[in-house]
Amino acid sequence: MVGSLTACLITLLFFVMFLVSAEMTVTYTWGLLLLPVLGGYGVTAGALFYEFAIERMNRGLVIALCALGVIVFSAGMALIFEYGNSRPIGEAPLWWMLTMAIGLGALSVVLNAVLPRRRRLSRRL
Repeated sequence: MVGSLTACLITLLFFVMFLVSAEMTVTYTWGLLLLPVLGGYGVTAGALFYEFAIERMNRGLVIALCALGVIVFSAGMALIFEYGNSRPIGEAPLWWMLTMAIGLGALSVVLNAVLPRRRRLSRRL
């Protein structure tokens, strides 16, 4: 759910960026379409890994693994954006990006309704 919402917000940021630059027609590429989605879910997966690992592993090891994950994830995203932008899918109005953001927001609402809630155990100090 959080990944879809984050992807929706990233897509809205791209929409605003293109809107401010007065480009009403956008050349959609694989990099442009995948960056918000992979970015939203990647950041969420990293946060979930940290939450899971910090309770089970040494703090230094968790920090090192998270730093390595950020480096690998950033390099992967840069490669996807670089090579994905060289393969255009087509040109379409800017408003299609807004429909992508609405779809990701709707996916977030559906996942919130469908997925079971996770119960958190409270820690006693």
